[in-house]
Amino acid sequence: MKKIISILLILLLFSVSTVGKVAKAELRLIADPKEDTSIEKLQEEIKNTDCEINKKLSDTISITCKNKKDIKKLKNFREEKKYMLIKDVPIQDKKAKVKDIWDNEFIKATEVWELGITGKNRTIALLDTGIDYNHIELKSSYLYGYDFVNDDDDPMDDYGHGTHIAGIITSDGINDEFSKGIAPDANIIMAKVCDQDGTCWESDILAGLEWASKQKPDAISLSFGTMETWVSKNCIKEPLARAVNKVARKIPVVVAAGNFPFGVSSPACASNVIAVGSSSYDTLMDFSARGYPMRNHGVIAPGEDVYSTFPGNNYGFMSGTSVSAPYVAGLIALAKEKNNRLSGTRIKRTIFRSANKELSPTYSERSEWEIGYGQIDALKTIENIRKSRRR
Repeated sequence: MKKIISILLILLLFSVSTVGKVAKAELRLIADPKEDTSIEKLQEEIKNTDCEINKKLSDTISITCKNKKDIKKLKNFREEKKYMLIKDVPIQDKKAKVKDIWDNEFIKATEVWELGITGKNRTIALLDTGIDYNHIELKSSYLYGYDFVNDDDDPMDDYGHGTHIAGIITSDGINDEFSKGIAPDANIIMAKVCDQDGTCWESDILAGLEWASKQKPDAISLSFGTMETWVSKNCIKEPLARAVNKVARKIPVVVAAGNFPFGVSSPACASNVIAVGSSSYDTLMDFSARGYPMRNHGVIAPGEDVYSTFPGNNYGFMSGTSVSAPYVAGLIALAKEKNNRLSGTRIKRTIFRSANKELSPTYSERSEWEIGYGQIDALKTIENIRKSRRR
C-alpha cells in the first residue's frame, strides 16, 4: 500500500511540475504577397494586437501570435506552413551497411574529373539545416552563410542533414576517399532554414531563398518538401513553389522530388526547377516520387545509402530524394566550370538532353512520369556543352 501511495505522489508531483512549465503556444502566421497589400498595411493590421513580427521579407511579413482573439481579427494572414526534410533515417556508422559506394563512377563524374573539371570557382547555395564548416572534408569549400532560424551569421549544423548534403556536392575525400563529392572543388554557401529538429518553417525558407538569390550562386539546392503532392500537373498556387519559380527564372534551382511514389511534393512541383527522383544504379527506388512534374522537368540520381559527411568529422549513409538533389546541383557546378557563360535555362536543357533512359531494361520499362528525362550522365552533359557565347 505504501508503495502505491509513493508512486501516486511521484506522479502527482510530476504532473504539477509539468503543468507549471507549460508555456502558451505561439502560432506562426504569414501573409501571401498581394499587389494591393503592402508591408506597411500588414504592419498596420497587427498594430493593435499582441502579435509580433517574426520575419520581414521583401514582399510580406511573418508574425507570431499568442492570443486567439487577435488571430481572428487578422484578414490577410494564414497559418505558416512547415516543410520536412526528404530523407531516410541516417546511419552514421560506416560499417553499418554493406554498400557499393561508387555512385560518382556510375554517373561518370570520375571521367569528368579526368578532364580536369572538378567545379573550380563555382558556388552552390544550400538551404538546409546548416553545415559543419569545421569538417575536414568541407572547410576548404565553405565560404560563408547565415542562420535564418536563430537570426545570426553562424549556420552551424545542429541536426546533421545539411552537412551530409554539402558533402555529396563538395567533400574533398581527404580522410575518406569514398566520401568525395561530385564537384570536390566547388564552393558552398549555406542558408540554415531548418532547426535542430529538422523542421523548416516557410518564412525561414523564404528569407533564405531571398538571401541566396542575392548571392548569385551557380545553383541553389533544396532537399525539403510538403506532405501534399501533385500527380497530374505542376503546382501553381502553392506559396513556396511560386517564390521558387520566380528565382528559378534566373538561377537554376534543384529540388528533391519527394519520397512518396504517389506524387511530387512542393516546391519540386514548380515548373521552372529541376525535380530530382532517386535511383540505385539500374533500379528506380520504390519511394521515389512519380507524377507529371517528373515528366515535365525531372531527372533521377543516386539516392540509396549515399555515403557522405556528418558533423564532427564523421561519415555515414543516407537515403531519399533528399540526397539525390545535390548530385544535380554538383553537376551544374561542373557544367559552369566548363562554360561559365551558360544561362540557367541552357544548363537545364543540356542536363535533360544528356540524361540516360536506356541504362538497362529496368529503366526502359519505366515511364517519363517515373524517371523524367532519365538518369543524369555527368560526362555526356559536359560533352554536350560547348565553350561558346551565352545562349
